[in-house]
Amino acid sequence: MKELPVGKTYRNKVEARVFLHYIADMERKKIEDRLGRAKFISIMSDGSTDSAVKEQEMVYVRSSVGGKIESKFVGIDAVDKADAENITKAIKDVMDKVSQQWEVKLVAVATDGAAVMVGVRTGVVQRLRRDRPYLVGVHCMAHRLELSFKDSVKNIVLFKKVEELLTGLYTFYHVSPLNRSHLKNSFAALKLAPIMPTRVGGTRWVAHLLCAIDHFLRGYPAIMHHLNGITSPDVQGVSAVQQCKAKSFSATAKEAVVLRFSGFLHDTLSHLSRVSERLQKSDISIADAHSCLSSTHAVLESYKTRFW
Repeated sequence: MKELPVGKTYRNKVEARVFLHYIADMERKKIEDRLGRAKFISIMSDGSTDSAVKEQEMVYVRSSVGGKIESKFVGIDAVDKADAENITKAIKDVMDKVSQQWEVKLVAVATDGAAVMVGVRTGVVQRLRRDRPYLVGVHCMAHRLELSFKDSVKNIVLFKKVEELLTGLYTFYHVSPLNRSHLKNSFAALKLAPIMPTRVGGTRWVAHLLCAIDHFLRGYPAIMHHLNGITSPDVQGVSAVQQCKAKSFSATAKEAVVLRFSGFLHDTLSHLSRVSERLQKSDISIADAHSCLSSTHAVLESYKTRFW
C-alpha cells in the first residue's frame, strides 16, 4: 500500500498474527505509560455481541495528562453471563493488564442506563464503589438524550402516525427492487436527485429518525408522484396489495397535519442530533456540555410559542 519493499518472508497470516501481537503489546505499553502519568482516570464500559453471539465487554479509559484529555480503548473481554458480577470481573481483568494502580486513580465510571450497570445495590458501578465511596457514576449523556426523546413522544398519536408512515415507506421500497426502480424513475422525471427512504430505527435513534424524515421531506414530490402513479386505475402490472399499500401511504402523506408535524420533528431533531454528536466528542468538557445543552434548551423553549 505504501509502495515499500516487504520482501518474501513473513507474508502469511500466521506471521501476521505475530506482528499484531507485538503491535498490541506496544500500544498497551503506551497506554500503561500514560495511565502511570495521569493522576486520575475514569472508565467507560459497554457490552456488545460478537458474530458468535457471545457477550463481550468493551472498556475505554479517559485520562488527562498535561491538560490533554484522551480516551483510549484498552481492551475487550468475553463474559459468560452479562450480569453485574461477570461484567465487573471483566472490567477489572482488562484494567489489570494496563495498570496496577488503576483502582487508586479511578474517580468515575460511565455506562448506559441498564439496571445491571447502575443498579443501586448490586450494579457494576456500585460494586466498583464499595472500596471507594467517592466514585462517580455517569449515565452516558448521549444515551440519556435518546431515552428522553423517546419518553417525550411515546404518547403522541401523531408521532406514531408519522413513524408508521416512514417505516412503511422504507419497507415498501427496500424489499421491492421494482418499486425502488420506479421511484428512481420518478425522481428522474422530476429532474431531482434520487433520495431513497431510510429506516427509522438504529443504534443512534435520533440521527436515524432525522435522516428518515429528511429524506421523506426532500423526496416528497417524487414519492407522491410514484404512489399516485401506482394507484391510478390505468396502471397495469401492479398487484392489488401494492396498490392498497400505496393508496394508504399516499392518503397519510397528503394530510396537512402530518406534513406540518414532520417539519416540526425535522427542526427539533436537527438540534437534538447536533447535541448528541457534540456530547459524543472525546474531548468534550463539562462546561462544553452544559453550554451545548443550555443553548439547545433555549431554542426548544422558543418553539413553544412558534406559529405553525
